[in-house]
Amino acid sequence: MFINNPQGRKYAQAFADRLRKENEGKDAKTIVKQACLQALGHEPDQRRKEAMLAFLARQTKDYQEQKKSNAERIALTDLCQAIMGL
Repeated sequence: MFINNPQGRKYAQAFADRLRKENEGKDAKTIVKQACLQALGHEPDQRRKEAMLAFLARQTKDYQEQKKSNAERIALTDLCQAIMGL
């Protein structure tokens, strides 16, 4: 339900935008850690963190190949939507 819900996507976008603003200039590891802390209340374990970082990198690359000017933002929104669905 949440994954295919337009309102859910808006929440994920707002969450991603807030993470980007609060963590400006920080690396993806820090952003993933903060996303989990804020959405789930705990840091991700090593396996989950690696999976999330790989997902974020893959999504970013795919959007860049599609010539999306905001590839990193869209990829982080995808990750936030997945995290919020946990």
